[in-house]
Amino acid sequence: PVAIVTNAVWKAIAAGNSHTLAVRDDGALWAWGSNARGQLGDGSIVRRWHPVPVDLAPVWQAVAAGAAHSVAIQKDG
Repeated sequence: PVAIVTNAVWKAIAAGNSHTLAVRDDGALWAWGSNARGQLGDGSIVRRWHPVPVDLAPVWQAVAAGAAHSVAIQKDG
């Protein structure tokens, strides 16, 4: 098991084939796992074993993940 972020509360989470996305209750977007096709959205193709921030702006509300892609929607739609 991996501890995600101490004292974090998650309001949305999605799992793809080999990566995961999560939105914290403060609206920040995090991701981890396989990143061979850039599906983590952090601008790299480096595998991330632990959660990394994709966007700490408090604007995210929902996430979805597929085989090798990710999508997220902001609070304003």
